[in-house]
Amino acid sequence: MPKSIGTMTELQVLSHVAVFGSGEELIDIGQLLQLRKLGIVLNECQEHIMRHLYRAIEILPGLRSLSIRETADNKNAEIDMSRTMHQLLMPPKYLQTLEISGLRGIPKWIENMDELFKIALHDTLLAVDEIVILGKLTRLCCLKLEEKSYSKSTLTFSRNGFQSLKFLVMDCSTFTNIKFVEEATPKLEKIFFVFHCPAVYFWYRVPSKPQRAQSEG
Repeated sequence: MPKSIGTMTELQVLSHVAVFGSGEELIDIGQLLQLRKLGIVLNECQEHIMRHLYRAIEILPGLRSLSIRETADNKNAEIDMSRTMHQLLMPPKYLQTLEISGLRGIPKWIENMDELFKIALHDTLLAVDEIVILGKLTRLCCLKLEEKSYSKSTLTFSRNGFQSLKFLVMDCSTFTNIKFVEEATPKLEKIFFVFHCPAVYFWYRVPSKPQRAQSEG
């Protein structure tokens, strides 16, 4: 990342930013108050780097899109985003899209993101309760679950969960069962399968009102 990045105060898009060493260069990103889209690639994900990243994000009022990815060749201990000591005290309230890859879990602050409508996850190994948290996001319209995004083979959409979800993208070959409990995903329109799998079983309880969902593979 250029050393003078902090002076580019009109910058709105900053993608594929590779972070090395201490991660102190992330502090300068906090000066880009016009930034709307940020993509970070972590080559060494440690607690102090997450602290610098979160401090920068907290002071970006207009941030709409955030991507955090850890490189596949990183051999260091993996960060669990749900348990890391450093959390966003003031998450960007207008954040609409979030992508996480290579970091375990989802951050606790995601529960307060009322504007999030698209989430993409890869190699996050979510627990069951974290899927429930995603289901409570009132405006989540599109959910993409890529390889190793979930820790179980059976994915359950719980009662009253994912009330705004319209598009579900499945790119994870480990799924063998997908269950839709009554009153879950009432607005679901399409399910996209990107992987090749011998068999995926759907368990879906027919709601009292007519509903139509289309599956594409």
